[in-house]
Amino acid sequence: NGVLCDCGVGTIQCECQGEVCLIERGDNWFYEKVANCEDAGGVAAIIYNNVDESIFSNDWTLDISANIPAAFISQLDGQYLVERGLGKAVAMTTSNSFQFNANTLN
Repeated sequence: NGVLCDCGVGTIQCECQGEVCLIERGDNWFYEKVANCEDAGGVAAIIYNNVDESIFSNDWTLDISANIPAAFISQLDGQYLVERGLGKAVAMTTSNSFQFNANTLN
């Protein structure tokens, strides 16, 4: 749980200490995006698709050794968060599936 922070495409560490990193897909591997978030002090990572297509990828599971929760959401949901969710408190729970509900934004 934390405030939603924009990390761009996550190729470098962003300034999101103690916050939830919102990261756009593209330019590097998913595990690198999550690692950059964690190394910068982020408490969770949400990666959103950069195209309007299926969000499932085999790349998601490669070399993930982070100690923070991470999720992958659609382009539409990611754009919504960029436009209306940055700087707001979000709660993220993990299980075998992840659901985003815009109504949970404070």
